[in-house]
Amino acid sequence: MSDLIFLSYLYRRSLHDVSTLYRIFTFLRKIRKSLIQTGSTRKYLTYAIGEIALVVIGILIALQINNWNGWKKDRDLEKYYLQRIVADLETDLFEMDRTVNSGSFQVRMAIDILEYMDVNTEEFVSLFQKRPREFVLNAIKTYPSGDSIPGILNKTFGINSKQLWAGQEVDRTDFTFREMVNSGKLGLIEDLSLRELLIAHYVNETAMLDIQDIAAVVRSNYQEFMSREKLPIIQNMTADEFFNRLGNKEEYETILKDYVYGVAFGLGRFRTNSPKKTQMMIDSVANYLQRL
Repeated sequence: MSDLIFLSYLYRRSLHDVSTLYRIFTFLRKIRKSLIQTGSTRKYLTYAIGEIALVVIGILIALQINNWNGWKKDRDLEKYYLQRIVADLETDLFEMDRTVNSGSFQVRMAIDILEYMDVNTEEFVSLFQKRPREFVLNAIKTYPSGDSIPGILNKTFGINSKQLWAGQEVDRTDFTFREMVNSGKLGLIEDLSLRELLIAHYVNETAMLDIQDIAAVVRSNYQEFMSREKLPIIQNMTADEFFNRLGNKEEYETILKDYVYGVAFGLGRFRTNSPKKTQMMIDSVANYLQRL
């Protein structure tokens, strides 16, 4: 019966090619029958022990094959999840670039308006901390006045200035990472150092999203100020028409200065540090995937 038990075990383990083993057991069954007929107890016992050993070895081999299949399945899943994480990180890079470009455009517009009000913007910006100062200088370089923002002070002034209170924020595309954490599949990543790098990246970079709150606040303050002024529809106003109707010019100047600093401070990290760290994370995962 031991040979039949082993064959059944192999079948349950989905080891389909058992025809060779079946022929071996058929041969062994003939030997066993011959030994029983000859009445050689000693030879029969020796044979029985050998058959048991063969069954044990076969089971161990089958277990090893099954373990390898499980390991291979885990590696395929690991590769699948890591490829998705790379796609998520690349989406993060795109979103950061898009948000920073939008914020830079708004900062450039605010600077143009301040300069129209005879504010020394160069001196004003020089007082900023390094990161927001570099953000503003890069915005000025990226969008030269009268070039990338045509008509900021002519008939389209009203339309352009309304864009100052509409803004977008960076958000993390962490669906795959959260799915792995919630399903307990984070352990599929065999490389412990890579696993720890991913955890640290998502924890640290997600925490940094709150720094954008200051940008949201200054945009909201700008919108509230414009609402309090109760100006008529400004879409078709020139700069002269707008300022002739504007009541509190000093407060408007303060609102604009806060706006420039707030957006530059809130988005400055996403122009330099965060994209750099995200790209390093992409490279680390990509290098590991090449070794799988």
